[in-house]
Amino acid sequence: MKLSKNTVLELKQILREEFNLYLNDQDLENLAHSLVGYFSLLKRIENRHRFGNSSRMAIDTSGDSVLDKREVK
Repeated sequence: MKLSKNTVLELKQILREEFNLYLNDQDLENLAHSLVGYFSLLKRIENRHRFGNSSRMAIDTSGDSVLDKREVK
């Protein structure tokens, strides 16, 4: 994902004003992309929880189904 120059400059200003942190352009660009990826992951986790399509539960919990019918004896 390509971030706009204004977005990166805004992040640079926030880091300087709020955290007194000065990063070079490459580190700033890396941080911006890392933050976008992090919040994208958080959003996907929230949506999975909200809509109940979590991978932690089996689809068929009855235990009597067989995936390959040829293996049934």
